[in-house]
Amino acid sequence: MEYQLCKEFPALSPFEIEKRTFHEIIGLYAKLRDMQIRQNRQTEKQIRHTGKAGGDVVIRRHAGDNWF
Repeated sequence: MEYQLCKEFPALSPFEIEKRTFHEIIGLYAKLRDMQIRQNRQTEKQIRHTGKAGGDVVIRRHAGDNWF
């Protein structure tokens, strides 16, 4: 449990987490889960929009007859 929080919040050490109250730790987990849900929604939106997970949109237009 502590490892996951330390991984997602690098500023927190296991000793710092032990000093916090139970309610603060639950609040951190709630924020972490909200962030994961937002990232998943954003990734799904990019996949629907572009057809790939990278999100790089390539805009193509037809070349005209005149080269100059």
